[in-house]
Amino acid sequence: MQDYMLAFTRSPNSLPSLGWPLFNPNATDGGLLLEFGNGTTVKNITGDYYALPGNKLAAVLDLEN
Repeated sequence: MQDYMLAFTRSPNSLPSLGWPLFNPNATDGGLLLEFGNGTTVKNITGDYYALPGNKLAAVLDLEN
């Protein structure tokens, strides 16, 4: 993770070359995200996953509207 943070501070556009996908908020699937968890491996998921009812992020986004 520290390598990603250092690379980002040097050049935010360099992360795809390290395997970190660029976020596209206009993607039909909600954009590709990386999910981190304690004791789990990093997962590639889509923004649609977090837009599902009952998800914590969906609840936070509802508060903003």
